[in-house]
Amino acid sequence: SQVIPEIRIFIGGESPVRGASDETIMCAKYPLPRRVTGSLTLIGPTRMDYEKNLALIKYTVYYLTQHNN
Repeated sequence: SQVIPEIRIFIGGESPVRGASDETIMCAKYPLPRRVTGSLTLIGPTRMDYEKNLALIKYTVYYLTQHNN
């Protein structure tokens, strides 16, 4: 079965990270064996290519899930 990651995106001032108001943070959680949850975070400028980076996160989560289960 295919894993659909939970991805959260914080742009500029939406970020819960102090001092990251000029950054975008993309966070993904994904399942690992033994009920462990993996986490992947991408930090970039607010003017980054969102579509490309979202695809990159989805692919990386898919790869990590397939190779760790």
